[in-house]
Amino acid sequence: MQMIKTQLIDNICTEDEREEAKKLCLQIIKNDICLVIQDGLDEWPSDESLPSMTGIPKDNCIILTTSRPWKLSDERRRLGY
Repeated sequence: MQMIKTQLIDNICTEDEREEAKKLCLQIIKNDICLVIQDGLDEWPSDESLPSMTGIPKDNCIILTTSRPWKLSDERRRLGY
C-alpha cells in the first residue's frame, strides 16, 4: 500500500485529495478483482527490502512480479546456489 501511495497517489493528487484517494484505492482493491504488477524488481536497490504487499487484501488481487531472468541467475550465483 505504501508503494501505491508514494508512487501513484502522492504524484497524481494534491495534498488535499490524497487521503480520499487512498480510501478510494483501498475500497476498489477490496471490492473488485485487481491485477497488481510489480515490474522490474530486479532493479530494486539491494540495500532496501522488496516492496511488501502488506495492507493489500489478497482475496481479490492477482499479483504479477517481473524481472529479467538473467538477473535472477546472477543473484543465485552471487549467493552460491
